[in-house]
Amino acid sequence: MDRSAYTTVGRASRSTQPTPRLESLAQPKVREDRHGVVETQWGQYFPVSNAAKKAQPSERLEQLAESKKYHSHYRGEKPIQWPVSSSALTAMASLRLQQLSRPSSRTLIKDDYDPYKVSLPAKRARATPRLEELCVPLPRKVRQKKVIS
Repeated sequence: MDRSAYTTVGRASRSTQPTPRLESLAQPKVREDRHGVVETQWGQYFPVSNAAKKAQPSERLEQLAESKKYHSHYRGEKPIQWPVSSSALTAMASLRLQQLSRPSSRTLIKDDYDPYKVSLPAKRARATPRLEELCVPLPRKVRQKKVIS
C-alpha cells in the first residue's frame, strides 16, 4: 500500500506524561568508584585485601610461573612466501609422470554403449553349491505364516 514514510503522532500521545516507575527505570545506575577492581559480568566486585596486595611469591611459585622452553629440535612456522629454488623452476616431468598425469581415456562411453546390457557370460553364470546352501534361510529363524480360517 502507498503510505507516507512519516508517521503522524496524535495529540493525546504528545501530551502524555511518563509514570514514576518509567522515570526511575530511565535513570542510569549509580555505581561507586571501582577503579582498578575487576568487575564480573553481573556487576559484583571483589576487593583485593591489603595482605594479598603485599604478598610475595615463593621461589618455587616463581619457577612454576615460568613458561616452558621449546624442544631443542623445534622449528618455527615457515614464512608465507619463500624463494623457489632454481632446480624446482627448471625441473622437467619424466615420461612416466606425464603418462600418469593424463586423464584416463573413456573407452566404454561410445554412441552404441548400453549400460543396462547384460553380457552373455553373466547370463550363463550359476551359483556354486556352497552359495546355494548359504542362501537358504536358517530354520530357527523361519516362522510359519498364520492361516486365517
